[in-house]
Amino acid sequence: MKNLMFVFIAAFALCSTAMASEIAISTQAGWFGQAAADREAQEIADNVTGASVEIFTPSDLDALAAWVEDHTGDGSPDILIMCGNFPATIYPAGNAQPDGSIAELFLDDGNVIVNTGDYIFYVGSAGNNDAGGLANMMDVGGAAMWGDPGFPMTATADGQEYIPSYTSASIARPWFPSQFIDTDWEVELILGQSADGTMLDPAIMVNTVTGGRIGTFYQVGGDDLPRGEVISEWINNWFIPLVSAGNPYARKPGPADEAMITGTYATMSWIAGDFAVSHDVYMSDNFDDVNDGTGDTFRINQPGTFYVAGFAGYAYPDGLVPGTTYYWRIDEVNDANAASPWKGKVWSFWVQPTTAYDPVPGDGSKFIDPENLILNWTAGFGAVLHTVYFSDNFDDVNNGVNGTQAGSANYTPGPLEVDKTYYWRVDELGTEGTRTGDVWSFKTLPDIAVTDPNLIGWWKLEEGPGNIAIDWSGHGNHATLQGNPEWVDGYDGGALQCDGSGDWATTDLSPADFGLDGGNPKTVTAWVYTTGFNNGGIYDMGSTVDGQEFCLRTTGTVDTWRVQRYGYPTYDFDVTYDSQNKWVHFAQVYENGFTILYANGVSIGTQSVTLDTANAA
Repeated sequence: MKNLMFVFIAAFALCSTAMASEIAISTQAGWFGQAAADREAQEIADNVTGASVEIFTPSDLDALAAWVEDHTGDGSPDILIMCGNFPATIYPAGNAQPDGSIAELFLDDGNVIVNTGDYIFYVGSAGNNDAGGLANMMDVGGAAMWGDPGFPMTATADGQEYIPSYTSASIARPWFPSQFIDTDWEVELILGQSADGTMLDPAIMVNTVTGGRIGTFYQVGGDDLPRGEVISEWINNWFIPLVSAGNPYARKPGPADEAMITGTYATMSWIAGDFAVSHDVYMSDNFDDVNDGTGDTFRINQPGTFYVAGFAGYAYPDGLVPGTTYYWRIDEVNDANAASPWKGKVWSFWVQPTTAYDPVPGDGSKFIDPENLILNWTAGFGAVLHTVYFSDNFDDVNNGVNGTQAGSANYTPGPLEVDKTYYWRVDELGTEGTRTGDVWSFKTLPDIAVTDPNLIGWWKLEEGPGNIAIDWSGHGNHATLQGNPEWVDGYDGGALQCDGSGDWATTDLSPADFGLDGGNPKTVTAWVYTTGFNNGGIYDMGSTVDGQEFCLRTTGTVDTWRVQRYGYPTYDFDVTYDSQNKWVHFAQVYENGFTILYANGVSIGTQSVTLDTANAA
């Protein structure tokens, strides 16, 4: 992180017999030797029973790509095992293809990618992807595996059962399950974990929508770990009997989950569970009713894998209602199997409104920059012309006074005043006439005076709805929220709650813009309420080069904080302070080559080292 940031923390199908799984191993090594990687790959090939294994050396990466493509869409869950290096033939280096790569298509097809050695998806055969590799492959912006300097993992009960040869190790790149709350990913199998359960390795993550899996085993350096033996035990004892045998659940919905459709009818389709003979279809505009199977949500039991809604003789015979979200679920049925039915996940889609929607700025937004503002919206279905009403008088907009026609879904209102509320409305003209829009509003930034020239940034984080954190110092260094942080009550006034998965605020300014670059004196303070320790940062400036960063972040150990100037331990130091689930006031001070970290006014750590905070934007 280079900027100054505040991170608080229609087809028919019947069931078919599943094909046998196959396994590919890429031996190109990262974090352990090539000879060790070759040895461990052969160990897997020798020990696995019930699945064929093919080994690809560093000179066979084109052939590996062909294997991955051939095993995408083949109807069986196959496994790709990597040894700490992500081949560029299946994922172009430097995150050049963040979506739709050969590797991602393989994963999204319900297959499995396993890694041992260096950080999964981080190091590529033709250049690094850094943490973006994992984030892109999982479509989870905050996914990261920073567990330095390494934390001991102990076998769980499942670990003892499925991988009896596992020996404990200190893992530097573990999973942090808290990062995947409210995502499509969840922990499926924990084989090893830290003492407090916040870090996992070995472990398997599963995508609840696609059925794809990602597993890590010994993400740490070292040539003497039983990597091959442990991975082959997992395959023989867990994967083949429990996964390769078949997936009983309906999957890959169409329309895609949460997608928008542009008509008043829908054709829903899915891939059948591997044991299904027929399918129970549930549908409603009420999530709870579909989830519980109550009311009239049960529509039909049928052998085919598509269902139509919005036509006579089907659900919603008068057509789907624009602007409405519909929920549906498929339970797989096989009366000959005692485990039947297999309850499916509730999926949804929504019908595009005929009125204008998704205004930017959002309705009720505050602290909007009055300079060069352009209003945007998404046109309603079938709209060919837009009439915009804009004023600082609600009644004028509500009554449709002085409208301006626009051919595209944007409008420039011209110069605006500070600290003022404006109202606007967009009416859509289509073939069926004019559809009157809702009245939206926003308020511009306040005029804030500079009262202390030494205070160069003051973010109270109590603005409420909107994506702007105001700089109340008067210098105008306002921050923009990223991800999905939530406004909540704080220690004194409001606060910004981040979930540890891609939530932060950035000014898009460099340290020099604040006068904090190089060895200049600097102090950053923050009230912090920490619920989890997963290496998330509180603030950060500079760049990740020795001595050129200025950061305070959590580690993977509860109550342990790292004062990070980058380059542990020369430029970084760790401190322990009782801080989980309570408010703590931190202050990090640097002056004349000396850094002090204060907690609630008391010095809790110091270090003497000269900094050169990078002027990185």
